[in-house]
Amino acid sequence: GRWYALAGRVGDVPQVGAGFYASPTGGASATGAGEDIAREGLARRAVALLERGEDAAAAARTAIAEFDDAAAGDAGVIVVDSEGRAGEAYNSPAMQTARTDG
Repeated sequence: GRWYALAGRVGDVPQVGAGFYASPTGGASATGAGEDIAREGLARRAVALLERGEDAAAAARTAIAEFDDAAAGDAGVIVVDSEGRAGEAYNSPAMQTARTDG
């Protein structure tokens, strides 16, 4: 997080494919252990799962399950498809999200 960031450090959030990614199929935003998220390309992986036909909720769950197998850090991801359907998943004790339908 920003409180413990080293001066000049670039986190995962501004890195396309790590902290965020979008395509015509949908988009994803990730948060958590930045180095692990960047290394694993968490947001890009979630969108790739959408592109393979998974719905937003399944893409989020699968991306986090794969992330959990590959990395030691905590992370969460929010995925939204091109129709506005959303899903989220995380491997941390909690992750706050909010959305409105309609």
